[in-house]
Amino acid sequence: GSAGGRGAMVLLDEIADSLPGVLVRGLLDSPFYIDIESYSAKFDGFQTQHDAVLKNFNASSVVTPDCRTKYSGPDAWKCLFGQYRMPFVKTPNLMMAAQFDSWQLSHLVHGFSGIEKHPTFTADELKYVEKFGQMTHEQILLLHNFTPQAGSVYSTACFNHHITENPGFWTTTTSAGLSESDVVRQIRVGIGYSVDSCAGYNCGKGCGSKASLAFIV
Repeated sequence: GSAGGRGAMVLLDEIADSLPGVLVRGLLDSPFYIDIESYSAKFDGFQTQHDAVLKNFNASSVVTPDCRTKYSGPDAWKCLFGQYRMPFVKTPNLMMAAQFDSWQLSHLVHGFSGIEKHPTFTADELKYVEKFGQMTHEQILLLHNFTPQAGSVYSTACFNHHITENPGFWTTTTSAGLSESDVVRQIRVGIGYSVDSCAGYNCGKGCGSKASLAFIV
């Protein structure tokens, strides 16, 4: 998951094509990065990070022709970026993306290099956080409606990131009561859509203990 989820996202089709006659399914945990300007002046944004990876690590080898056609020249970094790359993934997969992705938001809001366990937001910061959550939900809906080849989508309205390796895999759920463990069992079935739809930060009924909030007006 996380960085591995991004790697799996850009390599899944290539691996599937190299294994003819083999049933290949992708488990993509937290690769869905959102194109939003950083709130914190201490962090340049994930856009510049992906552009640097493309240029410095010869990542052009994982840019597919169809994505390169749509995003060429200075926009080529988008072919490594979840919001833009996921619509091009053809191999059936299960993508997991928290609507309040804690890795992205910790960097974007406070310039924190990691994941904040108990973030405190000002009222203005909270507006940004909720805008991020809304954008994530909207992009997931677009992905599901217009690119059915994307397969299954699982998204809680929670503040977390890459929980397949911790107890949250079993205990964190959508508001309908589905955990990541539940949907992984269904990965062979095909297209599924288990996505929270609620208003407000960490609003999902299955998020467990709520992240602490303090507002400084």
